[in-house]
Amino acid sequence: MSIIIIIVSDDNVLPDFFFTNSSVKQLRLALGRRGNYNYCDVVPKCTVLWTSLRSLSLECCGLPDESLANILSGCPMLESLVLIFCQHIHHIDLSKSMKLTRLEITGHYYGPAKIVAPHIRFLKLIGSLDPCVLVDVSSLTDARFSLSYVRRKTGEDDDFHQDMLLKMLEQLQNVENLTIGRIVLQALSVAELRGLPFPQLQAKSLTVVMMVVRSFIPALARLLQNSPGLQKITVTTDQELDRHLRTQGLNPDRCWRLKYGDFPTTEQTYSSSSSGVVSKLAKSKDVVSFIKLVLQNSKAVETMVLRLDGYLDATEYQKLLRMVPTFTRNKNVRTRGQAKRLLNVLKIIP
Repeated sequence: MSIIIIIVSDDNVLPDFFFTNSSVKQLRLALGRRGNYNYCDVVPKCTVLWTSLRSLSLECCGLPDESLANILSGCPMLESLVLIFCQHIHHIDLSKSMKLTRLEITGHYYGPAKIVAPHIRFLKLIGSLDPCVLVDVSSLTDARFSLSYVRRKTGEDDDFHQDMLLKMLEQLQNVENLTIGRIVLQALSVAELRGLPFPQLQAKSLTVVMMVVRSFIPALARLLQNSPGLQKITVTTDQELDRHLRTQGLNPDRCWRLKYGDFPTTEQTYSSSSSGVVSKLAKSKDVVSFIKLVLQNSKAVETMVLRLDGYLDATEYQKLLRMVPTFTRNKNVRTRGQAKRLLNVLKIIP
């Protein structure tokens, strides 16, 4: 049995009997509207007994740590927990939830500060301002995380965020499938600029959301170098005008000029307009340089998927397609007498 309950109210209207049900297997509970952050709290005043529940989604509600602990203790069969725009979460401890293998958290600025989840195999963290401490995620095989970084006050220690991100990466070093969002990637580029050490990763598949511009390249290059077993990389282009870099007083068009000057700056690729951010002057040669960089910095990548999402216009896209055979094994291309590294699969989606 599945139950979906959506309540828009200023009061906690959940009666005690709601928290006792031995039949429901899937439950979605929303206590407010997205965008209206005055959510009411889920505070069970009784012992929770959802003994058959396998999938739980809580949305738009306040969820103090003690309430979440009460809920988890009453769900011995729980396999999936989804928290969307839930406030007041600080410490998530899933160590006693032996069957819970999937955790998804989508926040609006403030996410959990600490997660203990030794049994989960899938973790999704999206939308928080700050990285969180991953105390134990030792069973994790698939991780996806992205921040929504906005500097909250002048003088805030930005080194703290980069250090925390690198510590998160260290806890994710045994993950097989890793997805990293654009704000995280830019923050890692700044970490690389400051000479902070990156952990070694065991990822076999890496997905990144980025633009083919200079401010994203240093982090990606370092991730490739530190992932010797990486077999597949997927790149999704997205428009992000260096917000993280500018909040720290960095000029994204001057950083990394010596080492990665072959790649365009953001201003050379995108422009702002009254209708939003629009693409301009994106060239196929920049994507070609990107493919070469991936091959130069990786040891085992054989599959590359590029989701361009309109990054190139029709003319530049056709130019890029003509270059594809030079990077795949359907041609015997040699450079300086030696066969250069080639891909088994290069898939480009316009």
